[in-house]
This record gives sequence, structure tokens and C-alpha cells, in this order.
Amino acid sequence: MADGSSKSTLPHQEIDLDNIEVEILIICKHPNFLNQAALFLTRRGWPTVVVTDISKAVEYIAEKRPDFILISLSHSSPSINRLPDLITQTFNLPCIGFIETSDATSSARLNQTKMRYKMSGQPSGPAIHRSIRKILADRFDIQMDEKALAHAEGPAGTAADGGLFIQKTPAGHSDQGTRLIKGSEAEVPTSFKAYDVRAVYPTQ
Repeated sequence: MADGSSKSTLPHQEIDLDNIEVEILIICKHPNFLNQAALFLTRRGWPTVVVTDISKAVEYIAEKRPDFILISLSHSSPSINRLPDLITQTFNLPCIGFIETSDATSSARLNQTKMRYKMSGQPSGPAIHRSIRKILADRFDIQMDEKALAHAEGPAGTAADGGLFIQKTPAGHSDQGTRLIKGSEAEVPTSFKAYDVRAVYPTQ
């Protein structure tokens, strides 16, 4: 993927969404439900790991560099609001915001976050799978069929239950997380090697 572009320049016919392999990290407050989603995704060829500790999550990202990071804005840590910026600026990886419960605090965080990608509804395995497929289609400028789009987003561009909302990138700003899949042409920043994650996110 070329630098400074949110779309891939690869020919459409060379990209098959069903053949793209991605690795996923889910950062959440309550892992039990998300473990079921992770199992669903892993069984479909998308290895997925669930963590609750933010320090360990950042260390995992630095070591493994998963392709997508799902961040629960229901997490109790006060660091959770800063985490998406850390990940996108340091590791150049895309984040997807979601909430585990529809309480007022979590919903407000989801509405206010500047993350490009936000999921509505329950973060089930099928919902995450559909959302990531929609992100890949958007990034590679692939037209999804009407049935697939109906599952991914609601009417008038609003997110349906378990759907995805893509926030437009402001003019003059580069897209968040340009390195989507391994083998992409985007340059991966190396600043994480000198980054002391424990100093920023001490063990909780």
C-alpha cells in the first residue's frame, strides 16, 4: 500500500477478500464474551487474541503487530481514551472502537472518539468479521454486493446492530493505520523499538 493513501493501488482482480489473512487483537474489560468471538474468528482463519491488561496489549502489539486492534471503550482504565492514538501514531495500525455494554459512559466514549472505525451493537464474532471485511473492501476500493453491505451497515450510512461506521478522515490528515495486511507496501514505523510502554501504561 502506498504511503499517504487510504486506498490500495493494487488491481481489483488481484484481491480476494476471502483469501486475505488478518491477525486481530481485542482489548476489552470482560474477556469471557469476547473469547467466544475470538474463537469464531480464529476458526475462520483469522487468529485472534483477547487481552484485558493495557500494558500487555501494547507489548503484544510491539512484538506481534496484529493487523487490526479492537478497543473496548467500556474498559475501566483511564488510559483507554489515549490508547488508539498511541497505536496509530507509534505502530501505524488501524483501531476499531466498540463497547461491551450500552451504559452512558461507554456510549459517550464511543460517540466522542476520533477513531476512524467504530462498531455498533454487540461485538460478536460474525459482526467483527463483517466489519473487517467492510474495512478491507473500503481500503482496497472493492465493491461489495448489496447483500454484504446490508449486513455491514444500516440505512443512510448509519451503523446497524453489530455494524460498522467509517468516520471520514479530515482533509490534510493521513488515514489511521495504513498497514492493513502483511505484505502491504506501506512503511511500518520502527519507533516502537525505543518506546517504553510500561512508563506510559503501567501494569494495572
